[in-house]
Amino acid sequence: QELSKHYLLLSQKLTPQRVACAGGRPPLHPEKGEDDEDGDTRVQTKNEIKISGFCFTAKMNALFEELKQARDTDPTSKSLVFSQFQSTLDLLKKELPKHGFQFRALTGTMTMKQRAKSLHDFQADPPTTIFLLSMR
Repeated sequence: QELSKHYLLLSQKLTPQRVACAGGRPPLHPEKGEDDEDGDTRVQTKNEIKISGFCFTAKMNALFEELKQARDTDPTSKSLVFSQFQSTLDLLKKELPKHGFQFRALTGTMTMKQRAKSLHDFQADPPTTIFLLSMR
């Protein structure tokens, strides 16, 4: 029982870092101008890339580079993007159109009819090249 208590505590502490690694905003690093936990105002570092007010992680930058390369190589190619975090999919839904991508999404909260429509729309609409899929 003591071991499971520590496992749950560790899992709880690691979840924000997993979200950050998946492309979500790191919860321990506020935006420029916000106060951090110590009350100090944070300054953006050279390595952070600001896109539409969101500090993207290396994984997000790599994803957008791959999607752009696929589009440049073959404008009719389609890509599937999986994430287990809804927050990551929500951020992608905001950012993809800003980079010229049209997308459809399929999440666990959708009805079977909505899922079928989303899949059909992705397959039948040539300008829609990205399909966002929730793994939960």
